[in-house]
Amino acid sequence: MGMTRNGILFCVVLTGVALGALSGCDRSVSLGINIEPPGAGEVERIPSQREYDLGDQVTLHAQAGSGYRFSEWTGDARGRDNPITVKIIGDMRITAYFLVDGIDPDGAEVTPEVSDIHARQRNDAPGLVDIEYTLTGGGDGVYIALTYSTDHGDTWRYITESSHVSGAVGLGIESGRDKRITWDLGSELGHSLCAVMFRVTATLATQTILLPGDVPLVMVRIPAGTYMRGRYSGEQGSYSSEDPQHQVTLTQDFYLGKYPLTQAPWFAVRGSWPGTAPSSSYGVGDDYPAYNVSWDDAQNFIASLNAHITSTDQGSASFRLPTEAEWEYACRAGTTTRFYWGDDLDDTEIDNYAWYKNNSPNGTKPVGGKLPNPWGLYDMSGNVWEWCQDWYGDYPAGPLTDPTGPTSGSNRVRRGASWINPPGSCRSAFRYGSTPGEQGNGMGFRLAWPAVQ
Repeated sequence: MGMTRNGILFCVVLTGVALGALSGCDRSVSLGINIEPPGAGEVERIPSQREYDLGDQVTLHAQAGSGYRFSEWTGDARGRDNPITVKIIGDMRITAYFLVDGIDPDGAEVTPEVSDIHARQRNDAPGLVDIEYTLTGGGDGVYIALTYSTDHGDTWRYITESSHVSGAVGLGIESGRDKRITWDLGSELGHSLCAVMFRVTATLATQTILLPGDVPLVMVRIPAGTYMRGRYSGEQGSYSSEDPQHQVTLTQDFYLGKYPLTQAPWFAVRGSWPGTAPSSSYGVGDDYPAYNVSWDDAQNFIASLNAHITSTDQGSASFRLPTEAEWEYACRAGTTTRFYWGDDLDDTEIDNYAWYKNNSPNGTKPVGGKLPNPWGLYDMSGNVWEWCQDWYGDYPAGPLTDPTGPTSGSNRVRRGASWINPPGSCRSAFRYGSTPGEQGNGMGFRLAWPAVQ
């Protein structure tokens, strides 16, 4: 899945030292070249001798080995240009740093790894901590999480206030050295703590599960955080069932399907349809959404999927439907407007993002045909309704943490609207409920999976 590195912060202030180079009288001097990691490549020198005279110009050309790519020069020459030309100013030592390529020679993704992690408190702002690390592998699809413990590692917490952390953290972090996270520890925890353990975790931003017949199921990592659930005051086309708007905090990262579940994964796992099979009237094919699926049918699929996960040792057998809070949080993806692409008050942009009544009058469409939301999730609005785990009920007033909805009810929540609904039903806050056994040609679901395996 990925690699984690841990550290401990103590209430100390670190000071740095300045490094410099000395040059003396004319003499032959040496140029040492290091390769990091050893065996990752080689460096050609032009001219090729190991001793030079002061003032000589030497060209260095880094050549990556199989499965690696050149990253940068460090030591007495710094930068990312390759080749580079250096001027000999004394005995010099230069390191050519290579990174594991995102794709190995067999075409498989390389597991991302975190190394060389260290932290220091800021002299200019004692509440701020800079955490630096090196990231290798995973290509450009890496998710970096910062978690911390105040009880010697017994429990670990995500930083749920986005304003408290910045830099090389979150989705889409590329490989490289000297990656920096700035953590506002003072605002997160206060200034009274003397020791905090932290860890930096690297995982692929997406995880792919292979179903029977090697059918892929792609899951996108969703970071923990806080948002406002429900309609905002005066929201156009909204309903009282979306009141009151309230703060929701999700304390754990989780994965959500990149797309609503499609027909290929359904048939791979279940082998048959629970009722009316998909047809050309409403869309049939591997990449079309699985529809005519009730909440009960979704639970049966999930039970079969988790059994497959166990038998194939592909992680935690804990797939489920998302909670309603998780669904809206992932749909919004940090936005606060009617839709995840903006308020779109005159419905001029919705065609770029959703299949709905005005552009899809004849059934579902293959997933991924419209633009995704900011977190890379497709078809969160329109195409098919998506079941959530919760019973449908009124929202409580006040802030909530990891809510799971009412303890009982007669209807289950469904979200996102479908190909047959008007634009207003595709809003991020819109919610509806149906009996768990109800099926329909616009009813499907999307899977959730815990990030802590």
